[in-house]
Amino acid sequence: MLTKEECEEALENTVDTKIIIKDWKVLKKLIEEHFDPKPYTLKDLKEGMWVWDDKLKWLYHIFAIREEDKSVEVIVSDRNAIFRKVVTLGKFEENRFYPLVKAMYREE
Repeated sequence: MLTKEECEEALENTVDTKIIIKDWKVLKKLIEEHFDPKPYTLKDLKEGMWVWDDKLKWLYHIFAIREEDKSVEVIVSDRNAIFRKVVTLGKFEENRFYPLVKAMYREE
């Protein structure tokens, strides 16, 4: 996998050659999102999306967001996907849910 430094160097080299000056900010943001993902806010979370739960260190498929009590419900499956159930994780917490790429950088 490429490192953040390799990506930033390649981006800088293309700007220096004036190939993609217009799209530099877009590519810079892409690098930041990949290597330093920001946590989702409550309004970012949508039914059906997958998220990394940084508190429980697990990937979850969001079933519902209950606005009245700000709770997050997720679908939990066993490994062979025969058994599925909806579980309420509790109230939304800041800095808990991230894009899936965060799972690649988790500490063991």
